[in-house]
Amino acid sequence: MFETVKKYLKKNKTVTQIEQISEGTGVSVELITKFFREGRLQSAGGSEVSYGCTSCGTPITTGKVCKHCESNLTQLQSTMKQTEKPKTEAQPISFYSRIRN
Repeated sequence: MFETVKKYLKKNKTVTQIEQISEGTGVSVELITKFFREGRLQSAGGSEVSYGCTSCGTPITTGKVCKHCESNLTQLQSTMKQTEKPKTEAQPISFYSRIRN
């Protein structure tokens, strides 16, 4: 299916909608979108095929998330690192026993 979509894009360089690609190839929109998100497919010629950001649905042409969501995720990650409690070193475990005679 990947090769089918790839060949279709080479022949139809002006296509910009994943739905058009799906209609022309018979491959599902979901699978074509997956190929683009994984970076396996790129638009041919000067046209850009867009698909939705996995977070907000905004049309994007590369990657999985738009710049806005990427920025939000980076800020969230930074905040989480700052609020994370410092890890304390594990205390050694002591065992006591009585010697019986």
